[in-house]
Amino acid sequence: MNEKAAGLYQKFLVRRLDGRSRKGQKHHKCKYFCLDLTHDKFAVPALRAYATACENEYPNLAEDLLDRVFMLENKMKEAYKWAISSEG
Repeated sequence: MNEKAAGLYQKFLVRRLDGRSRKGQKHHKCKYFCLDLTHDKFAVPALRAYATACENEYPNLAEDLLDRVFMLENKMKEAYKWAISSEG
């Protein structure tokens, strides 16, 4: 499948760990959007945008998301430094 041409489609099955996705519970049949924090180059900007959007109502979540963004950006910087240093 050509993912660039496919658009949005179901790729994952998500089950909440708190049990609230079971039949009859609040989140039964909810739709979720998953991000690949390891390989998706758009995940970090998406996390940053979500943190900004929720920071007034969920400050702890926003802080956790920004901490993750910082960690991911540092990993990318280190990988880039390693790639550059191994070329020369």
